[in-house]
Amino acid sequence: MKKSVFFGLFAVLLSCMKQEYEIENLNGGTIDKLGHGGMGVGDTYPMNTAESIKKCLSYDMDGTEMDVQMTKDGVLVAFHDEKLDSKTNLSGFVNDVTWAEIHAAKYIVTPHVQYDIIRLDELFASLDAKKYIFSFDVKLYSHGDYTAYFDSYKNALISLIESHTDPAKIMIESQDTVFLNMIKAEKPDYRLFYYPASFESGLESCVKHQYSGITISTRSVTKEQVGLAHQNGLLIVTWNTHSKKENREAILKNVDIIETDKVAYLSKALK
Repeated sequence: MKKSVFFGLFAVLLSCMKQEYEIENLNGGTIDKLGHGGMGVGDTYPMNTAESIKKCLSYDMDGTEMDVQMTKDGVLVAFHDEKLDSKTNLSGFVNDVTWAEIHAAKYIVTPHVQYDIIRLDELFASLDAKKYIFSFDVKLYSHGDYTAYFDSYKNALISLIESHTDPAKIMIESQDTVFLNMIKAEKPDYRLFYYPASFESGLESCVKHQYSGITISTRSVTKEQVGLAHQNGLLIVTWNTHSKKENREAILKNVDIIETDKVAYLSKALK
């Protein structure tokens, strides 16, 4: 009996000990720890809100990812879904309405009704923003002339970055190579990441356009593919790390950046 109790306690002690990882990547053997829209899916605070983002940054995190959209009058806000109808009392795209309309909008999804959609310039003005890494997941939803929309969005994004952040710490993620190339033409030093349908297509596009790396679900990339990306000078950013197990698996693949939904866990696992 005493022996089984001893071994039980020993097992618990081992499980509580911090695991040491030997990481080989393009990020100096470290992995940047980012929240997914702040604290991620399933937290008390809804993703992309000031509350979620600030809570994430209060942990030992390097920064956070956030979804970025542009209003009709050129204000950049944090909002994920394609249409406002899904979570608010407004309808259509974010780009269909002005900031004044967005600012007056109300969430209609319980229990998130007390939270506001935020404009990013005001968020960054309330933070020591230059000390953090921010990954902007660019959501390009609009009606009408996409050339004009892309140009306006590009100008608003560059203005935000240059005014409120350290451009060297900013990541721009997009599924649209046309938009990424517009940014690259004006700001060739910006870190641009392509979000592909598959690792193979991502590798091909990133090599062709000389982007910084690939952003991809951790479920869609292997350790060997991460190594192949590194051989081509490309960073790997993973998301869909909803559990401790998925976070550990991403670490063991030697990725460069993790956008996690388990902020408290990852902040301790990669101290």
